[in-house]
This record gives sequence, C-alpha cells and structure tokens, in this order.
Amino acid sequence: MFWTRRSVVTFLVGCVSIARTPVRVFAQDPNDAGEGVAKDRAQKADDHWLALVDAGRWPESWKEASTAFRAAVSETKWVQGVTGVREPLGKLLHRTLASAAFSTHLPGVPDGQYVVTQYRTAFEHKAEAVETVVAQLDTDSSWRVSGYYVH
Repeated sequence: MFWTRRSVVTFLVGCVSIARTPVRVFAQDPNDAGEGVAKDRAQKADDHWLALVDAGRWPESWKEASTAFRAAVSETKWVQGVTGVREPLGKLLHRTLASAAFSTHLPGVPDGQYVVTQYRTAFEHKAEAVETVVAQLDTDSSWRVSGYYVH
C-alpha cells in the first residue's frame, strides 16, 4: 500500500501502550464489558495519548502504540506524518468531547472492541477542527489508541 504523509496520519490503526501509566487504569475486566465502561476507559487512553501528541512528543506516542500500530507504520513514518499534519495547526487551544460510540466492527480492521470518539478542537491556526480518535481493547485487555484523524 502507498502511504503519503497525510494518509499515514489520516488512517493509522494501532494502539497506544500506556507504559508509564498504571495499566489497571485502562484494563478492561472481562466481567465488566458494558459499553459505558468501555467508553470511559477508552477516553482515558485517548486523553493520555493526545497529551503526548499535543506536547509534540511524537516518538513517544509511537512507542506507546500497540504492536499493530507499530507494525503498520514505522516510527520514522509516524513522526513525519504527524509532524506534517499537526505542526501547521499550531498549539492546541481547546478540545471538547463531541461524541463517543462503541463498536465491534469497523471497516478495514479485524473485529474487536472499539470506541470511536470525536472532539471539537481549536488550534492556534485552525479555529474549528474535528479530531477522531479510535481506541481499541488490545490483546492485554488495555484500551489504547488505534487511529487518529484530523478534519
């Protein structure tokens, strides 16, 4: 598949590994599979990962991505792609939750547990943007970011 810088950022599927944050915060208890709980835990993973991206800690965001994410795109390609998309936008001004939806089926990825969250976001050089963050329940039962899109 041919990847441009924009497409790398526009459609990345992987997961964030929350190595420096206690895993139990993001772990999904198999006996606690409610959609509301999934949304809450996925949003915590989103918040942690977005903080890395907002701070320009792009290599760290890649390192905290899942095996699937890291297998889909190299660290170099991720850093190039996200730099090309985020730097022109400037500093984050604010981000508010617009919606969150639980799904077990998403196009182009294996079935699993996903939460697709949209944020209304304002950046220094783009007053109105929509960020879509896809979190996935990973193989170690932790919620991790598996996709990031800015429109």
